[in-house]
Amino acid sequence: MHLDAARRPVRLALTCLVLAVGCVWPVDINEREEVGLPPVLDWTLVSPSPDQTVELLPSATFSIEGAISDPDTPIENLDVFWYLDFPQGCDTVCKGPFKQGGVADRSILTINHCTSDFKYHATQDNFHLLELIVTDGKVINDNLTGRSIQGGYVYASWWLWEPSKCAQ
Repeated sequence: MHLDAARRPVRLALTCLVLAVGCVWPVDINEREEVGLPPVLDWTLVSPSPDQTVELLPSATFSIEGAISDPDTPIENLDVFWYLDFPQGCDTVCKGPFKQGGVADRSILTINHCTSDFKYHATQDNFHLLELIVTDGKVINDNLTGRSIQGGYVYASWWLWEPSKCAQ
């Protein structure tokens, strides 16, 4: 019994020492990275400005080159979707994006309203709506529910004026 009583303070001292070392030991805490932040467009680098109506004579070029950034996603992992008259251009089946791909190959878009690709996506009107979506997620096109975007995104749109129809 005397031996057990003598060990009790030693055990208590060891326990306190272990706890004290655990509190003094530097903890490796990494700050949690923010995720889910949307891409950003530098509007000064977007050409032409979305604030103006663009005339198709017979073509026009749109550029977001160098204008895209994303605080939590590498630029090469972003997707670019260009839509023309969507969903108004849908007949019985929505045709999906006019053009899509990564930032490297889709940051510049040239539209010629005399091409078959344009005619396939566009309505028969002289005014058209060109939409741009840059996302770090997915874009789902559905005939019944429309377009939904899963993830962060930035959106821009331009009104296009087709002053004359092309010769058939």
